[in-house]
Amino acid sequence: MSELVTNAVKARDAVIPLVGVRFALADGRLRLEVQDASAEQPVVNRQVEEDEECGRGLMLVDVLADGWGVERHVIGKTVWVEIAVEEGELGRR
Repeated sequence: MSELVTNAVKARDAVIPLVGVRFALADGRLRLEVQDASAEQPVVNRQVEEDEECGRGLMLVDVLADGWGVERHVIGKTVWVEIAVEEGELGRR
């Protein structure tokens, strides 16, 4: 979630500085959504140097999540991530 929010804050539009967050848990899946007003699309950077301080976040999301994607809107986009969770797992975290 922190990676998606950080990207949304960095990409937010100066005229409409909107960043929204939504969580949904259903059918053993946790869905995280972050909305911003920017048309800039997230890109997985697979060529990050060892000493670079940023650029790995979406690569980690891509590896750790069961799925993720982008829904475009008239203004901005929503980046979503889905993670499978077992019953009771959220209570232990």
